[in-house]
Amino acid sequence: SVFDRSSSPFDELSKRIQQDWKVLKKMTALPSVDLTIALHSVFQVDINTLDLRTTRTLESTAVRNQEEKKLSLQIESVLTDRQLRDKIQEIRDELKVSGETSMIRLAVGESLWFEIHEHHLDIAETPDLATLLWRYREPVSFSHFKRFCALHTNELKDNFRLLNCLMEEEKRLSNIRGIADILAWHRILFDVIPHMSLTRVEAIELRNIDVIHKLPERSQHEAREIFSRFAQIFNSVLPTIDPLYECTENPFVDKMRKCCNLGDGKQMDEETSVAFSLPSMVTGSDKGDFINGVCTIKILETLVDCQNEILDAIKKSSTQKRRGGYKSFSKKKVATTAASTPPEPAVAEHQQTPDVPAVNYLTPTNVLRRQLIIYNRESDLLPLLRMFAVQSLEYGEGGMLDYDLRTIQTIIENSLLAGKRPVNLCIRHYQYRGDLKRMGHLENLPAKIEQESLPRNVLELICAEVDTQDRLARLMQQLEVCIGFIVSVGASSVRNLNGSTTLTSYVTNTLYVPIHEWEEVSTPSIRQTVCLRHLQSLYLTLEEKLYGN
Repeated sequence: SVFDRSSSPFDELSKRIQQDWKVLKKMTALPSVDLTIALHSVFQVDINTLDLRTTRTLESTAVRNQEEKKLSLQIESVLTDRQLRDKIQEIRDELKVSGETSMIRLAVGESLWFEIHEHHLDIAETPDLATLLWRYREPVSFSHFKRFCALHTNELKDNFRLLNCLMEEEKRLSNIRGIADILAWHRILFDVIPHMSLTRVEAIELRNIDVIHKLPERSQHEAREIFSRFAQIFNSVLPTIDPLYECTENPFVDKMRKCCNLGDGKQMDEETSVAFSLPSMVTGSDKGDFINGVCTIKILETLVDCQNEILDAIKKSSTQKRRGGYKSFSKKKVATTAASTPPEPAVAEHQQTPDVPAVNYLTPTNVLRRQLIIYNRESDLLPLLRMFAVQSLEYGEGGMLDYDLRTIQTIIENSLLAGKRPVNLCIRHYQYRGDLKRMGHLENLPAKIEQESLPRNVLELICAEVDTQDRLARLMQQLEVCIGFIVSVGASSVRNLNGSTTLTSYVTNTLYVPIHEWEEVSTPSIRQTVCLRHLQSLYLTLEEKLYGN
């Protein structure tokens, strides 16, 4: 039925719409045009969740409340999205392209436009040879394939999990190779700047180019090349990470330009402070002032997760193939049973540590590269799209472009991803001088591992065995690294810590300190007696020996 504009319901409805519009503008601070686009996006999210398409009336208050709740959740998911303004701009750009197409259509005229797109013939009419000389074909491109996958999202999730995961991670996929470049730059940093040789404030003053100049002249050219690759990965991946630390918004991203901003609009380069390059997790009361050390840690974690998720998708797709779960787009859809497609878990599963040998900054770069997915869109994906595009040669059907997804997925699995393994990465954190007390590491240690004192006679024996001031300083540096690492690890890792683990075992097997280096700084009594539950007692005793009571 049509509303009578003079009736009370219509006036009331108009009044409510105007009020709601004003409230939404105030809440979102969006201009009218952008708010219109945002509301359009609300109904684009999942129109299938609303039963109003088939229900002309709401039979009860309960039904109305149910539909209002669905719509409310849908509106919240769109309007509270951190990337809302970016998505609105993308839609604006798409509308601009659409507007340009409309202008071209008006310029060439309807008749020529339909002839170009092979839509000008009557149903029974067949084209002549002159008409067949020039044909309209939808070109194969990444943008078309991306739209194709977006339109078939559910099919990809159910039947082509590897392709679905690849398209979701495609922007980051080409950066996975950067894991090796970041760790190679860390190796140079740790060689030039030993642990405990810098405070955090001193690191802010030291530039990347200063580190390169401290190397022997014969090594500087290679170091520049390594840093150049590191900087490219840093500037490419960091803007995609938000939040950066806990619930803190990434402060090093220019939201308007969608690029890094490490201060005064600068990106990572040779003049940037090494505080952004040195990996260091922050804790304690000063963590907000020194969040820059988290950047490379988060970039590494993001890239490692990207590789592991894709390889996990291979495992799931292989399991699905054994169950016979694949089906083609061209075949008639059948109902999926609960047994063939288990429901999504309500809570995200905790990611297990891959059961493969660990790698770190000491792992040779060529060994690490063989384990990583080295992806290039131009050479690894586009040729497959061109070879396995499905397009009819019938007149008038050149605009219909499909893809043989099964073959594309199989070839990617057997070529690009062949022999690749999940990455079990151990990130070595840099230990700054003064962090143990500044960041509250020593005070927080008992919260991670319950501490107890060493017997007085054992402490006296250790003090006697540490015979030089240099050995004492190096031993304390190693203990600070150990304590800082234990305090910085997450809750899941804390459950695996055992106070009865010997300090020697933890230093050599977890922190990967070479055994000969540990034997140089430690003593026989430390290697035989000290466990992780004795760390606080040992450190305080050695600190008193070094600085006095």
